[in-house]
Amino acid sequence: MDASDIDGNTNILLKLLKEKNPSEDFIERDLQVVLEAIHKQKDIATTLKVQWDHLKNDKAFLLSDVSEKLLLVHRTLRTASITKERILRLTTRYVMMDRLYEARVEPGYLSKFRREDWLYYDKPYAVQPEIVLALVDVCLKILDSTITELEKRLGEMEQNFYTRQAAGPTMQVYTHDEVPALPQVRALQNQVLQQAEELKSLKRTISKMQETRTETAGNKSDEDEPDQLEDQTYFQRMVEEVTQPQLPRLVTDSDDGGLSLTGERSSSRSSSRSRSPQPPQPTPHQEAQQVHRVWEPMDEIIYLQDQVTQWQQVLRTFPYRNLGETSAGVDPAVTCVFCDAEARHFSDSCPEVQRGDDRFAIISIKGLCKWCLDRQHRGRCKYRKKECWYCDKLRGTIAEVLIPDEDGHHRAVCNIPDSRHLVYERLDQLRDEIQDLQDRRQQHVAGGNVDNVDLIS
Repeated sequence: MDASDIDGNTNILLKLLKEKNPSEDFIERDLQVVLEAIHKQKDIATTLKVQWDHLKNDKAFLLSDVSEKLLLVHRTLRTASITKERILRLTTRYVMMDRLYEARVEPGYLSKFRREDWLYYDKPYAVQPEIVLALVDVCLKILDSTITELEKRLGEMEQNFYTRQAAGPTMQVYTHDEVPALPQVRALQNQVLQQAEELKSLKRTISKMQETRTETAGNKSDEDEPDQLEDQTYFQRMVEEVTQPQLPRLVTDSDDGGLSLTGERSSSRSSSRSRSPQPPQPTPHQEAQQVHRVWEPMDEIIYLQDQVTQWQQVLRTFPYRNLGETSAGVDPAVTCVFCDAEARHFSDSCPEVQRGDDRFAIISIKGLCKWCLDRQHRGRCKYRKKECWYCDKLRGTIAEVLIPDEDGHHRAVCNIPDSRHLVYERLDQLRDEIQDLQDRRQQHVAGGNVDNVDLIS
């Protein structure tokens, strides 16, 4: 089929006018050509989606000029729109020709057995209109999501482009003044570097002063102890002198006939004087608040680093699908529920429909059971409680949150193998949070809070 037939013309209508009684060969040949064209457009839609997902995160694209971005996005959007129109046009032609085939068979103009051979005989692609419509529906969903995203991005780029066009004269003035201003810019850069070096030197000086002050305070406390000992010895000597028996004025008779030394009062006062005042002790609540304030950033960093380790371990054993065509070990009676290929591969290894969400949409359209991929049966499916192999690999790990919140499914429709990018996104997010906490900790240390530096490190 040439490009004119795909884009739409009246050739098929002229052929039908000439062929008043179209034969089986005529109809089947046209159906086969149209079906191959539909699958080619499906491949174009899938490739377009993959290219756009890569392009929107490409550094060269993000750093390019707005006009270049506009051109690329506009071309991609135009290709997606044309592909969607072609798929709809070809699908309509296929369904109408299939209805014509069936209408010619019912009155007996064409062979019923020939049509059954056409519908159910082994072919590269499934020819039943219901399956073709299901495949087209999946392609249209992919194209609609891509077109919506492209239109949104195109609108943002156009607004940015018009804003830059409006600011064109100002930007041109800046461009002309750029060359004379280069020496001034270099001078400012050198000044900033000098200030940075001075700031580093100032921080080192402050740190040394704080260390010296700490050592001086320790030495002072050591020097105070001999003074206190000398005071105690002095007062003890005074007590001994005033309590000698040859000093009767200091000896009095007590009621029980014993002796009482008035020097005991002096001794008690000297002992009370030698006791230096203690600083007020913090309450348990204040100590808890101080420890929490000091250790909270480091605890959070350790917790996030443990999260990174767990996600990296999950990534090393993350399950993936073995996709591709193979006939080894496949029973001849096995038919893929997604592309209807017979004895070529199992449904889980289907290379035509790879994403789990797209596969789930196909079985929903076909009315198949999500636990056994068979026709909807009466009662409860006996495979209802069978665990999905992909979900079971993540169960009990930190990635258990990726398991779909539903009552089970067949492994062929599981979307866990398509979620590897979510693990990378979570790892990037955790690393950004750790870097942010470390930067805040460095700022805290640079601010001069030495008491917390030793506890944190």
